[in-house]
Amino acid sequence: MNDSAEFDSKPDRTPTETGPTLQDFLAHREEACPSCGYNLRGLTGNTCPECGSALVLRVGLAQPISIAWVVSLVSSGMGFAGAGTFLSLAIVVAPPGWIFETVSGWMMSILTPVCSVLLIALATLRRRFNRWPKRRQRLIAGVMAVGVLVTLFLIVVLFEN
Repeated sequence: MNDSAEFDSKPDRTPTETGPTLQDFLAHREEACPSCGYNLRGLTGNTCPECGSALVLRVGLAQPISIAWVVSLVSSGMGFAGAGTFLSLAIVVAPPGWIFETVSGWMMSILTPVCSVLLIALATLRRRFNRWPKRRQRLIAGVMAVGVLVTLFLIVVLFEN
């Protein structure tokens, strides 16, 4: 006898369902309501008894992609690409010694390796980053995005002078 036949015999199921119900899933599990955080163990209906939110049983990614991780990755990539491009242009176009004589040159020569290290670290440590609290993830992503954008803006402004 297959597992789906056991679940199909329950009266609170619709005829099209073939897997466990929300109540079956929560019978012996400690899961929090995604809306209010109430413990749903032993749930008897399809709504949270605390806040009344409708609940459904869904399949999700085991390692969801964090928006904060993507923003951090893109920010460090932009910093690497932007500073690296300006640094390459400065080496080719600028007079000899310009890189070490100007603030813009120093910023580019520091930002390029820093952003490359951040890019490699973020790419390899995605799982660890995703386990951090959401607040810390957002803070890191925000600081990186603002920092890289401000630095690239300053490089462009100082490059013109």
